[in-house]
Amino acid sequence: MRMSDKITMRPVEALIPYGRKAAAHSKAQVAQIAGSIREFGFTNPVPDDGENEIIAGQGRVLAARKLGMVEVPCIELAHLTPTSAGRRSSAPR
Repeated sequence: MRMSDKITMRPVEALIPYGRKAAAHSKAQVAQIAGSIREFGFTNPVPDDGENEIIAGQGRVLAARKLGMVEVPCIELAHLTPTSAGRRSSAPR
């Protein structure tokens, strides 16, 4: 399967930050990301765990909200373990 076959559009409001490790982004960082999205488009899909929880890309999602986007491209990586997804805890949600 090609990577592009795994990219789907998901509603911004349905995406959930990863609670135990969500990166904090300043207003300036979000504005910078929003400017990049405005200029170049959404070039990097948001990885999620298959249940709409963001694995990485919280700043992109915040920027999409700032821009009034309804959907963003996402790539489901449900096959990753918490450790391989970069999460520190493998405790159940």
